[in-house]
This record gives sequence, C-alpha cells and structure tokens, in this order.
Amino acid sequence: MADNRLRGRRSGARPQNRVPNKSTRDQRTPSPGKVDDWRLLVDAKRREQRDAASAYLIDIDDTDGHPAEAEWRSHKLPDCTIDVPDHLFWQDSQHETIARRHKTFVIAQDRSAESGLISIGIWASRGDDAAARRTKQDIHDWVLREMDSKRVQGFSKFAKSKSQTADERRRAERKWQREVVKQQYRQAPPMGATFGAIGTFRWPVEDYDPEAVLGPSFEALDRVRMDTACHIIFTPKIKSFNILGSQSGVTKAVVLLRNVCFQIAARQLDSTRRYLLHDADHSQQFTAVALKQYTHPHMPGDDADRDKTGQSPRGEDLIQTDGTILPADGRSHKNALLLKAIVVHQLSRLHFYRGHLDLRIRLGTFLMTQYKMPVDGSYSFEDFQGMLKQTQFRGEVTIELGDRSRENAALHALQGAKGLLVPQSGMIARLSDVKPVYTAVFIFTDRAGDLRHSVTWHEVDPDGVGDDSEVFDTLSRSWIRLDRSSSPPFPLVDVSLTDLADGSAWQFDLVGAHAVENKRLPENLAKLADHIKIDPKEARHNHGDINFISRFTPYLPTKSYQQRVSYRYNLAQSDYVVELTRFQDRICTARSRNPGDYTIKAFEPRWSLEVYHSSWATQFAQNENLAVGAKAQWDAKASTWFPVDDMGDTENGKKTDDGLEQLLAKLEVLRQLVLRSATETVGGMEVG
Repeated sequence: MADNRLRGRRSGARPQNRVPNKSTRDQRTPSPGKVDDWRLLVDAKRREQRDAASAYLIDIDDTDGHPAEAEWRSHKLPDCTIDVPDHLFWQDSQHETIARRHKTFVIAQDRSAESGLISIGIWASRGDDAAARRTKQDIHDWVLREMDSKRVQGFSKFAKSKSQTADERRRAERKWQREVVKQQYRQAPPMGATFGAIGTFRWPVEDYDPEAVLGPSFEALDRVRMDTACHIIFTPKIKSFNILGSQSGVTKAVVLLRNVCFQIAARQLDSTRRYLLHDADHSQQFTAVALKQYTHPHMPGDDADRDKTGQSPRGEDLIQTDGTILPADGRSHKNALLLKAIVVHQLSRLHFYRGHLDLRIRLGTFLMTQYKMPVDGSYSFEDFQGMLKQTQFRGEVTIELGDRSRENAALHALQGAKGLLVPQSGMIARLSDVKPVYTAVFIFTDRAGDLRHSVTWHEVDPDGVGDDSEVFDTLSRSWIRLDRSSSPPFPLVDVSLTDLADGSAWQFDLVGAHAVENKRLPENLAKLADHIKIDPKEARHNHGDINFISRFTPYLPTKSYQQRVSYRYNLAQSDYVVELTRFQDRICTARSRNPGDYTIKAFEPRWSLEVYHSSWATQFAQNENLAVGAKAQWDAKASTWFPVDDMGDTENGKKTDDGLEQLLAKLEVLRQLVLRSATETVGGMEVG
C-alpha cells in the first residue's frame, strides 16, 4: 500500500524550509568570502511556502453559511417554503446559488406529481428570519423571470408539454423517493431509531481536527452517508466516528472513511526535488562552475523592473577526455533511472489525491534561488555537484526559454523540423500550416485562496474573415483554487536536467491544486467568466503585444491575467505533444476600492516550450472528479506514463525498450534544435 500516513500539525501548516546557518546575521547579509554562507532569494522563499491554513477536503463555500445547514441537519422545521417547477429544479441550481448569497440553506422537501411542483424548504441561521424571507423572494423572482421568458417564446413550462405515461410517473416517483431517502442520512438519526449494525472509526491522527478538513458539519462525508445509507456521527470526547446502518453499509462506510484519511494525507505531501546535470557532449568535462547573471522578463518602460535578475550556473575550464571519466551513455542512463524512480514513487502516493494534477516537461534556463555563495567567484565542479545534493539548495527553471534571439527563431525552427515533429491533425500536411490555439488565464482574488480560470479557443474556420467570434470555438474551461500563500499551483515533483554549457534545462514539473466545481464559484465570478470572449481580429494579429481578449475590464478583484498563443505538434511516432507558446503577462493593481479602478502593467511577450503526453490529462481527470473515499484507478508504472514509441532507438543508435530513455533522447534533439543560434542550420535545415 502507498505510504499515505497523515503528517502535519494541528494548524495544518507545512514546515517551512529554513537555511541551517550558524547565525541569522550571516543569512541576512551573506559574505562572498565565507564558504558556509547561503543566499536565499525572497521571491523563491515565497514560492516554497505552503498554505498556512487547513484546507477542506471538499470545496466548501463559506463557514458563515453553515449554521443554517446545521439547523436542517438537527431536524429543525424550515423558516419558510416555496414551490418551484420541477423542470427548473432539476435543470438549474439557481435556487442553491441564491441561498448561498443570503447564507441560508435550501433543500427539496416534497414533490407533487400532478402539479409538477417541488416544495423547497428554506433554513436560516438561528434568529435570522429576514435572510430566509429574502431567499424566498429572490427564488420567486427567479421563477417568474424564467417563466416570462418562456411565455415570450410562446411556450409555458408550467403547462405540461407532454403527458407522462403511468410507467414514467412511477419511475419519476421512485427516483424522487430514493433521493429523499438518501438526503435523510445527511441529518442526525431520528430519536428512537434502530439499526442493524453500529461501527466505530477512530480518527487516526490527533494533529488534525476532523472539522478542519471535513467541514463544520462534516459535509465532506455526505456522499459516503448517502451511498452507504448510514448515519455518521462524530464523538469529540473519544475522537471517533459512529456509523449507524445495515451491516453491509457500515462495513463499506468504514472502508470509505479509511480512504478519506488517505485522501487527506495525499493533500499534505511535500515536494520531491532533484537537480541533475546533463552534458550534450559526453566527451567533455568541466572543472569549474561560475554564475552568469540572468535578466527576467521586464515591463517595457519600467526601469526598476529591469534590475530583477537571477543567477544561472555555467561550466568553465573545459577539458577533453577520452571517455574514461564517464561512459558515453552512462549519465543519461543514470538520469533516466533517477527520473523514473522519483516520478513513479510520487505518482504511487497520488491515487487518493482529490484535485487538479498537471504534469509537464518544460524547457527553460536553470536559475539558483537558494545556494551557497561561491569562493572567488566560482565553484569547483565537485563542490557544485555536492551543493546540488544538499537539502537546503533550491533552484528553478524559467517559464520562458531564456534567450530572446533564440526564442524569436524557435517557431521557424520547429516548422522546419520534419522528421522530428508532425502535425497533430492528419488533415494537415505541413508543419507551417498548423494553426495556433489561444488561451487566457486569469487569477482572481478570493479569501479562501485565489481562483485561477483558464479558457482555450481554437479557430474552427481558418478562412473566416471579419470580427465574428463564431469562427472561434471554446476548447476548454477550467477553474482551480490555489493555496493562500502561493500564486502558482504547488509543485509535487520538481526535477531538472541542466546542461552547464549553456544553462538550459528540462524540468519535469508535476503540480497540484484544488479543483473547483462551477456551482461552487462566487456568483460574480461565474458571470464574469461567461463574458470572456476572444477578438478574432486581434487573435490573428500575432506580433507585438498579445491582446486578443475582447474588451476585458477587471471590475472584480483581479491579480493578473496571461494570454497565450500556442502551436501544438506531436513528436514523431508518439503521442507526446510539443507546445511552443508565445505568452504575455499583465499585472492588475487596484488604485482605489472602487470596482474597476485598476492599473494594468504588461510584461514583454516571451516564448516557452513544453512537452507532455496526450494521455496524462485523461489519467489525471480521475483525480479531478474523484469522489470522497474513492481511489483513482490509473497505474503508477513507468510504462504507463512514459510508454515506448514506435522508433525504439536512442540517439546513439542503440535499441531500448525504455520509454523514458527514448523520450530523453528526443528531448535532447529538440533542445539542440531550439537553442542553437538563429543563424545556424540544423541537419541541413535553415532555422534563422
């Protein structure tokens, strides 16, 4: 069984990475002359931190709204009721949205098969009858608006459009009765009730209060309660759950509660990091490593922003060897074994992870963010290798490729990479004919953790003209919730493979975040997302600033948004996708408390390159939709995640049945293609 033991603290905080210096003074003011001095970049420290507050296992709206639900769970009578047409009740959850707005709770109580109406009960917090009345009025107004819109179309759904047969009425009634019975198990058991069996599940770790992760009324267990037809009650004194139901139901519920603990443990996993070295020419060896200043993407016109730099390692004092120091394929084979061990081990611990997972392989420039200061401006090669293995060392790979001139030539280089790349569509013959996809990513401020919304479009009519957005179709929309203390999703695997000759690196990056259902979104954000459109004219204008979002005004708390123009190809004879993206970030800063009063600053457009397998998103979709107490059914074997392709050759011409070694060989060819000078030729192809 995977190691899913709960680890943590009562507050839910993760341990922060601390530099084991001899004095805090040395940590604050490192001296280049001291070997033991370490430098920690402030931005890097912020990225290392995890959410300092416990996260619910499910996405719960607002703890202030739960007293109303607690009234219903304790069998209190509703504050008021209202009848809603059953077709509106089943097709639209607007009544639930209205209740969340007023911090009340609604649930169906009765159904009239003859009239086609469902009676909804409304509960408010104790003593807040006005909230219940406001909820009832808003639901009434919503029903009238819906019915009026139908009447304008000459059709009223209050009137039956088709009479149900006797069998249809019986099926509908049975479905309704099953739903009513299931909902009853979310409440406390009625007084005097008897049960076929009673089980006990002791909460396994005292460091985590169940209410902190399962909700104030243990809402996360509602699906377990309904699926097993059991009442589940927590006894604080003995830190145990009592399960009341049938013998088979209690047995199933105990297993699911154990799995719930595994799901909580999966959310507390720490990052697995490793920094590996790769040299493209195996016949050479460096004797020293120096630091080269790297300039981050900047905001045009902002001189202060140009000062933001990082340090990238570079090999020095190159010596030629006869191949005896390192076998020709020894390092690449060792790297493949380490990568497999790290990725497969972490994947084996994620079967119970409930949330969004994403695995990408990104090409960028390796920067050191927490490192020992060099003596006399450089490290010996042995000292540098040793530093990479120390637990306090930290590095990162840039999102952008890193060299502006090479970035600008990358698209032309890939369009000429016949034999290495193929179009994704069999209807496209040439790589240069591949049309881009367009993605917008927004970060909205929310007190429970920032919300990230991604929407992707593609052109369905390449010959379309004019400004009609109908020629662009929406490929996907998604929402995730980020940790309170971190803007990007949390890294679960961070393994980089760096070439010291030029500082370029492939990063194997597996990240996780909370998945968010649309019905759990704040109402204002859901409405805003519906109005995000693409401007076809601006989308086809693929140079200069990227600004294809149609008339976007951040009238809601918006931190930033990014626009991407991506060209997607397949690695030949495989299902790996190569995605070259031109992107631009914009930062939104509120000037006042007035909605929409923002200053928007744009960074310079840059290029990025990512590789991923088309099956990874399909596998991880199980985790995103994972029920409470369930387990994802994908296999954590290396052959599942890095399958062998049809070529079966490494770059040295040796046969291999190792899919990861095949991938690494292709990644090296791709890296050489992209990062060579814009005026060089690659394999007879002019890329400049």
